[in-house]
Amino acid sequence: RSRIEVEVGKTTEHHKKGDFFSAQAKIYCINGPFHATKEEADLYAAVDAIREDLERQLVAKKDRGTTLFRRGAR
Repeated sequence: RSRIEVEVGKTTEHHKKGDFFSAQAKIYCINGPFHATKEEADLYAAVDAIREDLERQLVAKKDRGTTLFRRGAR
């Protein structure tokens, strides 16, 4: 059983001009929790960035598990 929590919002920073959008996602699954937070000038860019980050984390976890399994089978 998996659970995904996604939060998007608009932020203003005093040291940056204009509006910035933040996107945060957490995935809770059997392989462990995964978390990504990004802040971009465009909302869709922020969402794409967290998607890529979470995808990278999931693939790395899968590859690490496969490597450890093969190492143990030798």
